[in-house]
Amino acid sequence: MTKPSTSSVVNSDNPPTSSSEGPETKPSRTPIKLAVPTLFLIVFWVVTEVSYRLEMGMFYRFVTRMITLLVLLLFFLGWGLTRRHFTWAQRGLALAIIVGTMTVAGVCGHPATGTFATGMIGLPFVLTLSVLWLWWTRYRTARVELTGIGVFAVLVFGVVALLRWDGLDGRQRAELSWRWTPSPEERFLQQGVQRTVIPAKDPRPQLEETSGDWTSFRGGERESVVKDVEMGDWSLSPPREVWRKRVGPGWSSVIAVGNYLFTQEQRGDREAVVCYDSVTAEEIWVHSPSDAGERFEDSLSGTGPRATPTFHQGRIYTYGAKGKLECLDAVTGESYWSHSLFAMVDVAVPQWGAATSPTIVDDKVVVFAGGKNQNSLLAFDRLSGELRWQTPGGTISYSSPQVMTIAGQRQILMHDDEGLNGVLIEDGKLLWRHASPHAGSFQPMLQSHLIANDRLIINWDSGLLCLQVRRVGDTWHLEELWTSNRLKPSFNDFAIHGDHIYGLDDGILCCVDLTTGQRKWKRGRYGFGQLLLLPEVNELLVLTERGEVVRVAIDPTAHREKGQFKAIEGKTWNHPILVRDMLVVRNSEEMACFNLTKSPLSSSGSQ
Repeated sequence: MTKPSTSSVVNSDNPPTSSSEGPETKPSRTPIKLAVPTLFLIVFWVVTEVSYRLEMGMFYRFVTRMITLLVLLLFFLGWGLTRRHFTWAQRGLALAIIVGTMTVAGVCGHPATGTFATGMIGLPFVLTLSVLWLWWTRYRTARVELTGIGVFAVLVFGVVALLRWDGLDGRQRAELSWRWTPSPEERFLQQGVQRTVIPAKDPRPQLEETSGDWTSFRGGERESVVKDVEMGDWSLSPPREVWRKRVGPGWSSVIAVGNYLFTQEQRGDREAVVCYDSVTAEEIWVHSPSDAGERFEDSLSGTGPRATPTFHQGRIYTYGAKGKLECLDAVTGESYWSHSLFAMVDVAVPQWGAATSPTIVDDKVVVFAGGKNQNSLLAFDRLSGELRWQTPGGTISYSSPQVMTIAGQRQILMHDDEGLNGVLIEDGKLLWRHASPHAGSFQPMLQSHLIANDRLIINWDSGLLCLQVRRVGDTWHLEELWTSNRLKPSFNDFAIHGDHIYGLDDGILCCVDLTTGQRKWKRGRYGFGQLLLLPEVNELLVLTERGEVVRVAIDPTAHREKGQFKAIEGKTWNHPILVRDMLVVRNSEEMACFNLTKSPLSSSGSQ
């Protein structure tokens, strides 16, 4: 048999490369695997959206969002740096493009946004668009794929650089505006408002408290209870706007004495205490400290003072966001005395600023400072400003001191991050303490409620606690009767009427049984606003987070609205007041007054 010619043998492992067969064809690139990163992105967006809607405490929502974002970023960092689909140079280039454009946008963007917020807003969108682009171009060259990633990074962070970060709403959604639009504070300052003292135009006799005045935060008992008021049919006689005006930013509430309103605002680089005419909204006087640097800013919660003034026997007591306690003449706005408490007790300004309102008891003004070395709760002589006593406690609290008679003992109740304390009024001696199981991490923001002489309903962790406080001789006995997470009030104060508790549970109004802590109903998405209790007409007046006023029947069996109207624009976290027939509401943008009834009797916030 004749052997075949060597030249005629075809080796399948070594195909011929003669010119007759044409040039060698380079095999196509293996497409990048995108199933796992796509799944991570889907999970991220689902968890993020669900966290806004699920029933959970404010702290747990924040932690959930931060952990989800961190996991997403770490995954994509690891995934991107281990893809052999790209060379090391290409991987480094993609990372440099994303980080570089984010940094440039953070530096060149609006100062209120900053690099951190720029990354939080933009990175999820950059990663999502990049993965979609890689799906679309998975059979194209690396140059095409990397070009798309770079374009998306530039576009997304370029848009973010055009935005102004205006903080978060109650559910922690970012509030954004175009950076070239004036902020509410800028529009307010464009009016040419005063930043220094305006003396009272006409001498007036010393102001005296009369029946129906609202002289302190949430009224005299700090319960936001309005008595002796009639509410007509709003369908026949809707609320009438008396006046409306722009105000400086701040989360302070308003107090009312006679025909005058007092509140605290931010005016440029200084805080201001302002006295308004309640009939015309004209400024009577403005007091602003002469020292600069009294501006408090927080990128999440906003700018300005948080505490509410307190009126007592012709004087106004205020507490600034940076810890300045001051006593002013209610007629003229002139200062009698002042103390910089955080410097006095050697502590830094808290994360959200000083938000506790002064409490007047006997001849003392009591405030929470959170200082070290026995300087947590302080009492000063209300006339001279001399320090009378100081007592140990926690370092953080956004709740205000309260005067209560518990188990027959008149005392000051103070809730801080270490627990709930009962303090003797005369010398500040600690009577009892109920320690917090989350000492140092839980930050109280709400006022406690006394029921049946020896039981307290307090905000505990993210829910409520019913605490019995009994005294046998000189010994105090504390017992937890129940705890419940069926009402998670966050920074929104609740009210008690009859055998039920009413409050905003993660932004939704709900009713809870007072004896068991079990929820009766939950309905009405009003956001993180505040409410007033009108016990004699069996109604709640809810001021929603977006500035609507809603009448809700006090009914443990069902949620029933009885009317509503739009009061003010913008995010509204401030507490409203109802003085006689006049409802006064404010936020960080504007303040307005409404006549609610035709035939008012009287209201008593001070009790």
